[in-house]
Amino acid sequence: KPSNILVTGEGHPKLLDFGIAKTLDEAEWGMGEEQTATAFRAATPGYASPEQLRGEALTTATDIYSLGVVARKVLGERVKGDLAAIVGRATREEAGERYPSAAALAGDLERYLEGLPLEARQGQLRYIAAKYVKRHKAAVVAAGVAVALAVGFTGLTVVQKRQIAREQQRAEEVARFLRGLFQASDPAFNLGAIPSTRELLDRGAQRIQDEVEDEETRLALMETMAGAYSGLGLYEKSNGMYEEIAGLLEKRGQEGAGRLARVYAEMAEGAAQLGRYEEAAKWGERGVTAARSLNPADAGVEAVALEKHCLAYALATKHGEAAPLCKEAAEKSEGSGLTPREQARILRNHGIVLKDLSEYGEAEKAYRRSVALARSGGRADGPTVAVSLAELGGLYFREGKFKESTEMFGEAIALQRQLYPEGHLFTARTLNNLANTLATMRQFGEAEKIYREAHVLYRKYVGEGSGELATSLSNMAVTQQSAGRLEEAAETLRAVLEMHAQGTGKGQRPYLSTLLKYANLRVEQGRSGEAVGQAREAVGGFDRLTPVPKLEAGFGRIVLAAALIESGRPGEALEPARAGREILAAILQPTHWMRYYADVALGVALAAQGRREEGRALIEPVYDLQRNTKSTGAWRARWIEKMWRTYCG
Repeated sequence: KPSNILVTGEGHPKLLDFGIAKTLDEAEWGMGEEQTATAFRAATPGYASPEQLRGEALTTATDIYSLGVVARKVLGERVKGDLAAIVGRATREEAGERYPSAAALAGDLERYLEGLPLEARQGQLRYIAAKYVKRHKAAVVAAGVAVALAVGFTGLTVVQKRQIAREQQRAEEVARFLRGLFQASDPAFNLGAIPSTRELLDRGAQRIQDEVEDEETRLALMETMAGAYSGLGLYEKSNGMYEEIAGLLEKRGQEGAGRLARVYAEMAEGAAQLGRYEEAAKWGERGVTAARSLNPADAGVEAVALEKHCLAYALATKHGEAAPLCKEAAEKSEGSGLTPREQARILRNHGIVLKDLSEYGEAEKAYRRSVALARSGGRADGPTVAVSLAELGGLYFREGKFKESTEMFGEAIALQRQLYPEGHLFTARTLNNLANTLATMRQFGEAEKIYREAHVLYRKYVGEGSGELATSLSNMAVTQQSAGRLEEAAETLRAVLEMHAQGTGKGQRPYLSTLLKYANLRVEQGRSGEAVGQAREAVGGFDRLTPVPKLEAGFGRIVLAAALIESGRPGEALEPARAGREILAAILQPTHWMRYYADVALGVALAAQGRREEGRALIEPVYDLQRNTKSTGAWRARWIEKMWRTYCG
């Protein structure tokens, strides 16, 4: 009955009363092994089947009856037409006349939603013809006028029968495919082994190739499975399948343009996730072009194509090209008919670009709107919520709100572990970012442990030579440096520089960011001469990017200033120290450690030029703070103390 059914926020129904279930402990109830709880006739009048009230043996048909009564009760006045036929068959007096299984009932409900003829009305030719006319009204009216002049309605009946035959063939192919796929998950057919989700998908993909002949059925199954591969972070697999789908749709011309636009868009994201940025740009452009060619226009399809094209550029760190695409995607998604989940994803990706452009206030608004949309209507979309929470954690990290950052990352990881028990690329990214935050909070042991967990997932999903793995390794190197393991850190960073050089190239942001970390390490190792050249190369590279990444450009100038100071050239440090401090002051909170580092570097440069009091005013507050927090074990703290004694003591 309805009061015994609870629907969760995620839309999953839960039964609260198993009154006719077989008890697990017969002794507790004084029953023999063959007895079941049906002997109690535990039932609610009005919901129990006739045979249940008569005390007869209960079968699946009993549950079908009760479910039909519940449906009539819940749907109320909406039980008419096809729904009335479904409920009527489910609640027939004789058990043998009801649906033979829950799957059969579900099948009729699916056919109702698709506008197809029902099993509940099998054999009613007039009804089947009416369903066909309703689904193909324009074609039937046009054809009917001509055919009626010649041969009456005979042609319509023939077409209708052929259509039903095709649909029945497709349904049988899908059913056969699913039976084989689910049978593969049965340990009885696998010598006791239970295959993973990945293995089931691989087997399903092969079965499509070998067994499914109807092209439309192949397309539908392949699109579903490609989306599943993508959802698991298996982008190589998904893009291979999407490419085959695109080949089939391209032959259909305008008829397949809407689906083709979405396929191109998915391929753009997949290629970008794999680090193939030129390929991603190609697919992204094709997706937008296909979406804009639709007649009539479809704002939802266009918004998705723009979003994926934006994301491809963002993953390639080309935020200048990405920003206008994401902005347009967000605008078009409003009122487009896209689901809240899709709109939430578009807003999240817009937030990513805004964050990387250091527009933190607007980025936070986009993230929070994304989370709210994904959770709207009581149907939280787990993956979208998880990624948006993780991005919000990254934003808080940028702003120096480390406690809030770890909370967001922790919540996101907990959700991702539930969603992806076998792991996922998104989980690797969130783990990496949590480790970054913990390292900044000087929890080095825990940070390195989490980095290594992330690296296992990176290797699994994007490969040994991926740019993302390289970036995470460089982050771990900074943690090793902060923990005082300088040679380990240097070795890790040299390997990462080579990975980036072979991947995105030396002039791109990933390589330059790692080079900056290496320069900072060299300053600490006392090899400041090398550090000056490396820092200059990094800063010059950042300044040539469009748009300029402000955080890296600002911090790079501070590292260059520190290297010049350590090289005995503090007079040359004034210009980069002042410029770096101004950049960081515009984007970071005053309590961020980079701001403190910048204050000391500029203070030393001023003091070295005889402006001792100006320099002291910048250095002294930072020196007092680090002394009071007893952080003298860190190299940067020791360096600050050294600068204080040299220029202010």
